[in-house]
Amino acid sequence: MKNYIVGLFSILLTLNVSAQDDETSNFRFGILGLGSVDWLVPDNDKKFTSGGVGLGYGWGLQTEFKLNAKTSLRTGISMMTSSGSLNYADNNISFDSACYVLNVDEEFVEWDDAFDQNNDLSAGNQMYLLKSRSMKMSYVNIPLALKMKTNEIGYLTWFAEFGANFGFNTKTRTNDICDYVDYDPVTSEFSLTSAPGGLSSDVTKENLNLDRGTQPVKTGILIGIGGEFNFSGSTSLFFAGHFNYDISNAITTEKREDFLRTRNIYSDNFENVGAKSTFRNIRLTVGIIF
Repeated sequence: MKNYIVGLFSILLTLNVSAQDDETSNFRFGILGLGSVDWLVPDNDKKFTSGGVGLGYGWGLQTEFKLNAKTSLRTGISMMTSSGSLNYADNNISFDSACYVLNVDEEFVEWDDAFDQNNDLSAGNQMYLLKSRSMKMSYVNIPLALKMKTNEIGYLTWFAEFGANFGFNTKTRTNDICDYVDYDPVTSEFSLTSAPGGLSSDVTKENLNLDRGTQPVKTGILIGIGGEFNFSGSTSLFFAGHFNYDISNAITTEKREDFLRTRNIYSDNFENVGAKSTFRNIRLTVGIIF
């Protein structure tokens, strides 16, 4: 990791020298830090509700290609962690039986593999009734935006941006609040049972691997404003605020859901849960561009 960082800054230093030799260059690059306020918006809030806001963070590289004196095409790459949460059981939704199974290593078990031939849980497996889920989802983001600048006003140049953002999921971890339950297939009823430590309800399961419970790619629209403070030549400190509106589902589709199930009260069958949700966030960016 140390060698990677040294190599990265060596490249930046080389590019900076080149940029200083040609201040009329149509190419600019920079490094940046990111912070955000994130939230998930469920597609069907009669079944799932938003659990409130979370905080995100990240860093990345930015490049700009000048189209004319006032307009540039901005892109780059950033590593970003976004946070969001969903409620699966509260007074505002239509059912409260979303459940899943973990094995002894607290790994999610595919529903069809969780039970033996008698429809009892296989040895070492435990069922949980999910109440709320907080997720941290890491993405490699690639923006593509049109950047429109004003003339320099004092020491600042102001700009506005509009474009798209593409995210590639690299890791998802979740903290769940749930009940430790047994399910009786004869009576079709859930019952609380004691977990290790004597707890039965509001049990917290932390840092569960939910990579297979999320979509690998997301897309969204971004809009933002910001400013640049020029130091000398082409080197500037910049800051920006963006609103990001994702248009693609962050959670795995109902058809591909392997773990989460809800009991149909009319047929007593367990059915796939589709918690379609999209991210929204307000993001602050600070960096240096050369």
